[in-house]
Order: sequence, then structure tokens, then C-alpha cells
Amino acid sequence: MQKLIICLLIFHSFSFSCCKSMHNPEKCNTVEFVYSGKKLVISDYQIAELLKLVKTTFTECSDIYELIVTRKTIDDIRKDSSYLEICFNKNQEMSIGTFQKVKFTKLLIPLSGKFAGNDQLTFFFGNPDYSSGPFVNKKGRSELIRKLESVK
Repeated sequence: MQKLIICLLIFHSFSFSCCKSMHNPEKCNTVEFVYSGKKLVISDYQIAELLKLVKTTFTECSDIYELIVTRKTIDDIRKDSSYLEICFNKNQEMSIGTFQKVKFTKLLIPLSGKFAGNDQLTFFFGNPDYSSGPFVNKKGRSELIRKLESVK
């Protein structure tokens, strides 16, 4: 029983769960989804499903762009392509493939344009500014688009 409780606590500390606590809302990890410039208003279930997919594809990245990310890079993605941007009110920490652990408060995932290949996802992460060297997963784009189209 003690091992189960410890495992649940560890899982909870690394999950992207959203919490709605009336007693202490600043301790809750709330998220905001922006899909191509429009804030998504979706159910808790849909939030959990999207976060699960994003977390899985982000942690399975197998490549990295050698790219200096500037404000213009981010503005161009927002202007010229469809994208998903996720903003967290608390730091997130994840291990990415065999690369490293990263801390972030936001993710920007282009769904079209030069950073989105056949089924490729590119993850720009920031804390608070977007960092250079976005991670790449060669799969997952079509599944993420399907999920987004089903919730909008």
C-alpha cells in the first residue's frame, strides 16, 4: 500500500494534471490552450487527453534543431502557420528522449509551415522566453491535429 501511494505521488508530481481547488488555487496547475490564435474552451476530460498526447510526443522527441530562436521566429510561426500553444501557470519539468531534462512554462507546436513535416512535430519551449534548439518528434502531427479538430 505504501509503495502504491508513493508511486501515485511521483506520477502526480510529473503529470500535466489540471486541478481546481477552491481552497488554494495558486497551487493548482492550470493550463491555457491557444489553437492558431484562438483560446480553446474545452472540458477537463479534453484537457487531460490533449495533455497526455502532447506529453507523450514531447518526451519521445528524437532530434533537435540547431536553431537560434528569436522573437521573430516565434512571431512568424504565429503569423504564418497553424499552431498549438500551451501555457502553464507553474513550471513543468520533463525528460526529453535521451537529451536532457527541460523546465518550461509554455510550449509552441507548429502544425503547418516549415517546422511541420509529413507527420513531424517541433516543440518550442519557454520559461518564460522561448529557448533555442527546439526538439523534434518525427511522428504525432496527424494525431494531434485530429485531436484538436475534435475539440474545437
